[in-house]
Amino acid sequence: MMMSVCLGLICVLLVALAGFLAKYRKQSTLPGPRGIPFFGNVWNHIFRTAPKEILPKLKRFINKYGSIFELRMFGIHYVFVSEPELVKALLSSSTNVTKGRFEYSFFRPLFHDGLIVSEGKKWRSRRKILEPSFHFKILKKSIETVSRNAEEFVSHLLNSGGEPTEIEDMIYLLTLKIICETAMGVKLNTKDEQQNDYIKASKMSHDGMVYRFFKFWLYPDFIYRHCNAGKMFFKCVDLIHNFTNQVIRNRKELFIAEKNGSNCKVSTKKEGNAFLDNLLELEDSNPGLFTESDIFEEVNTFMIAGHNPSAATLNFLHFLLANHPDVQEKIYNEQMEILGDEKKIPTAQDLQKMIYLEMVIKETLRLYPTIPFQSRLIVEDLQIGKNKKKTSKIIK
Repeated sequence: MMMSVCLGLICVLLVALAGFLAKYRKQSTLPGPRGIPFFGNVWNHIFRTAPKEILPKLKRFINKYGSIFELRMFGIHYVFVSEPELVKALLSSSTNVTKGRFEYSFFRPLFHDGLIVSEGKKWRSRRKILEPSFHFKILKKSIETVSRNAEEFVSHLLNSGGEPTEIEDMIYLLTLKIICETAMGVKLNTKDEQQNDYIKASKMSHDGMVYRFFKFWLYPDFIYRHCNAGKMFFKCVDLIHNFTNQVIRNRKELFIAEKNGSNCKVSTKKEGNAFLDNLLELEDSNPGLFTESDIFEEVNTFMIAGHNPSAATLNFLHFLLANHPDVQEKIYNEQMEILGDEKKIPTAQDLQKMIYLEMVIKETLRLYPTIPFQSRLIVEDLQIGKNKKKTSKIIK
């Protein structure tokens, strides 16, 4: 009896393996490096490559195979698209909007089901609800806050007396203070060490996700949670979530007090409120539409996405300006023409005149994008340029 069961299982496995190999060996019309069964070509060209060498290697693939090429891993086809005009076909699709579940699964412990990770109906409804909170008219009201915090940052640099200064964490603190004050309505205490711990945990958690991606044996949650890297990652996640909850509690207490009439500082117009105020108002006026859990997901998402990529871009911008003093001088001259020697807060009209500065920022983003790729799960055939490919995933 036992022998029959074993033979039956072996037959099933052989049939499944034959089906997999037949599917794997199916010829693709897209170019790409050769691979090996099951592991595909990702094993040789991605997993066995140091993380800092991944993007240069992908660039070499683009030079060799063109703007569309394919990699495979565990039977999954990854189609890389690098040209903006080709990517447009994907990003403008109304059906292929599902995010790559395999890659984005590593984000869920940190972001839960917030806007970065959510998809389908939930993503559409959340975006529709949240989008009005970031209208340009509201952003213009943040100029004073941004300027005040930027001046504080510059004063720290001037106090160094021209000596070499480590500015990375100073920039991260700057962007964190700005996102908390403008979008969350909470002003941070600069002497509170908790915010410095939050910044460190935020950076370490991102490093942890990248590290896990290149160690396929850490993909199962139960293994990752019990290794040292996983323990450190989830410790950082807990610290980040505790800080986010503290920000929500602080604003909610003030929101309730203002609503009860003990403080009348909050605008009665929805478009004048902070992002977090709008969420609290939705929770209060439409029970069930936006729960406490929903508020946490989006506040946590926007706090991380609001300060971390911005800080990374500013660090790259400072690096480039330090290496190109001629460009730095042109930016300075443009600012003097617009603002003069007078110490004042720039207006929205002043910002529109900073054409050269805008060009430098965009060039920084081109050279050092904070998010070098995104992924989408293809659910139906998608026409990209002159090629038509039905595949499992597509990454730009």
